[in-house]
Amino acid sequence: MRAEALSRVAAEARAAVARRLLAREGDGDPAAVYAEAMLAVARATAASLAEERGLTPCWPAERALAPASARGVPPEALGAVYEAVLGLEARRAPSGAWQLYPVHARRKGAGAFYTGNPLTGPTVERVLKPLLAQDTGGRPLRVIDPAMGAGAFLLAALRALAARRPAERGRVARESLFGVDSDPLAVEIARLALWLEAGDRALSLEDLAENLRCGDGLAPGGEGSFDAVLGNPPWETLRPDSREFFASRDPAFRRLGKREALRRAEELCAADPSLDEAWRELKKGQRGLAARTRAAGRFVLQGRGSLATYKLFLERGLALLKDGGRLGLILPSALYADLGAAALRRHLLDCCRWEWLYVFENRDGFFDIHRSYKYGPVVVEKGGRTEALRVAFMRRDLGEWRAPEQHAYLYPRADVRRFSPEASALLEIQTSAELGLLERIFEHSLPLRDSSDPPLRYAREVDLTNHAALFRAPEELLAQGLRRDRLGRFLDAAGKVAALPLYQGVMIGACDFAAAACAGGPGSRADWLPVPWEDKRVISRFALALEDARRRVPEGLRPRLVLRDVQNASNERTLIAALVPGFPCGNTLPSLSSGDPLQDLTLLPALCSFPLDRVLRLKMSQNHVNWFYLRELPLPRCVPERVRAALLLPAASLALAGDWFAPEWLRLRQRLGLPGGFRRGFALTQHERLRLRCVLDAAAALLYGLEWDDFRRLLAGSDLPAAELKRPDARRRLDPKGFWRVDRGLDPELRHTVLALLAFADLLTLVRARGLEDAVAEFCGQGGAGWQLPEELALRDFGLGQGAAAGPLPVRARLGPRFLPWQEREDAAASWAECGAIAAAITEERELEGAAPAHER
Repeated sequence: MRAEALSRVAAEARAAVARRLLAREGDGDPAAVYAEAMLAVARATAASLAEERGLTPCWPAERALAPASARGVPPEALGAVYEAVLGLEARRAPSGAWQLYPVHARRKGAGAFYTGNPLTGPTVERVLKPLLAQDTGGRPLRVIDPAMGAGAFLLAALRALAARRPAERGRVARESLFGVDSDPLAVEIARLALWLEAGDRALSLEDLAENLRCGDGLAPGGEGSFDAVLGNPPWETLRPDSREFFASRDPAFRRLGKREALRRAEELCAADPSLDEAWRELKKGQRGLAARTRAAGRFVLQGRGSLATYKLFLERGLALLKDGGRLGLILPSALYADLGAAALRRHLLDCCRWEWLYVFENRDGFFDIHRSYKYGPVVVEKGGRTEALRVAFMRRDLGEWRAPEQHAYLYPRADVRRFSPEASALLEIQTSAELGLLERIFEHSLPLRDSSDPPLRYAREVDLTNHAALFRAPEELLAQGLRRDRLGRFLDAAGKVAALPLYQGVMIGACDFAAAACAGGPGSRADWLPVPWEDKRVISRFALALEDARRRVPEGLRPRLVLRDVQNASNERTLIAALVPGFPCGNTLPSLSSGDPLQDLTLLPALCSFPLDRVLRLKMSQNHVNWFYLRELPLPRCVPERVRAALLLPAASLALAGDWFAPEWLRLRQRLGLPGGFRRGFALTQHERLRLRCVLDAAAALLYGLEWDDFRRLLAGSDLPAAELKRPDARRRLDPKGFWRVDRGLDPELRHTVLALLAFADLLTLVRARGLEDAVAEFCGQGGAGWQLPEELALRDFGLGQGAAAGPLPVRARLGPRFLPWQEREDAAASWAECGAIAAAITEERELEGAAPAHER
């Protein structure tokens, strides 16, 4: 009810500001006109609240501007007024009248999202309660909010501090509460709100003015003099954000691709020179501020990369505290997950007692930011050392923070170091049971960066923005007389390769080098169509001249392991890896290669597995699978050579299913002695690809040290009926980062996740009977057919499928044949001769680039 009342106040306040602007005549600076109207409404609202409390306002007020619903509401109503109009600006309409226009960039740039009571009160209580327990009634506690906004945290602090001495509320407000903000309007509203809450006729606004100041909350002064630091500081990066800036004029700007956005920005600036000037000033100001901040030498825990205000305010808050002082801030997920915050995390672990990290997903839109954004209260005591902190992740109900113990668990310091030895990042582990699961995975693993000999090289080859001048449209090349061969290359009249397709992230799938082909369309709005395995083609949006491609990929245009960069931790799958032919790749498809395609292939079973994907999902706080996350991912260690060899053919059948990889198939034949024809090894049907994915998933789970219950927990929700997974209320109860989304439109018996569980159960039985190496070899098909999909499956036999049919349902017959008819008819000798001819031509081209690696000589 309280939230509804504040929402009504906010809506009426917005309307009152609009009326005030409409009544204004004459010119004026838009920012000043806007601030004047906002202040008039805030003062009118405060005057109404004051009279209701029997107080006499000591400021002029236009009573008609006060919201009619501002009756019986707390002083937080002023904060709601502030928030209601903060995302707006005053501009002249074509009619000449002053009107309000949305400008989200201002609000986001200010970091000003009013923090209501669901988070404010409990955070203040957890910070101040231990201090009040030690308070003997001597000197007053000193509490500061260095980015106070409308004063929500200081209001809560006033209530907590004055609870034991209600008659001294005015004195507490005057002596114990301090705040700074760069927005004069916010400071004025904070003073009004605290004056109302104090309810002391002897207290004036001037009494509060000295401690509630307009200024820079990061400026030096007051170090080591406060008992508590509270607040919700700004979260923006000190780096000009063109999307936010230009979206204030063109809401569609955020949806544009990079090249389109650059063109649109130029158009907007050309049409409005003042916009161009404002953009230049913003860039100059933010870069200057960042440079001055670094040069000041007071901030030593900010790490590399762009400065972020939440990090600056956190370090500033720690500096303001006395030893034993306590801090409670609302901070974004970057604090516990991003590389740039590693120094701060280590400081919190090594030099403080980090007590709480309670993280909410913004799914219900409490803050006016993207629904996937995560944030939460952080509670710290200065001094000492953290042995374990209480955490909760991916929560949605803000009310939980009032009594968080039932959803939180202890995250040991030792696990921070184990799971992220370099960055000290915290994984978004949901429960203590999952914490144990992660401990087992890491016990059987070593970091990806140490997993290969020779070492893996992470590379971004072609920047889709900075190298755009090199791109050629395929239609343009064809119009110039080049022709496209069956491998997707562009050949000149002499049959020589002149240009190559440029790979982008959207083009690959898991173990699929050509999942999508470009069907035309501009930039980020290009149409991409799925490519069936029966007719694989590499058709890209752009092409690169051969010489440009060679310059951008100096290691050589050979098959290599790549990963899709732009991903999300709540997609069906997050780590999407494949081996691509020897074509250049854009920066949305970085490579992770040893230089030997078959060596890269040995990594694929782990990289495409559910355990590793889960670890990545728990690490990610942004939508990019970058080297910071990848380098610490766990890969199974001490894998016997016989097991590694057994996994090679299933991985190759999935990932190298095309003529592009003929040289690699010749090497595989020499190493493994392959029976049948060259293309008989290609996994081209739904049946065979699903079977082999399950084989690799089961083997990976085994190598990670999982047991049946572990793997079942990892895939929780995957056995639910399709009809139930269509219901929003059912999905809301499931893990937001779970794998229940995989194949959710299919019957459970046909899903990859459920069949992987079944395969794992069969492999465990085989290991108990035969031992690890013999079991994996037989399971993968060495000397036989290997594991096969079941003819039928009764979920209940495996403790799966809530509400599933009591009897078995068919599986294998519903998935079609294992092989295409022509694969069954293929003449082995002729196909290997053709493979040799294709491989010779490809190898010759590779050698033209320079000395071939040892495995190709």
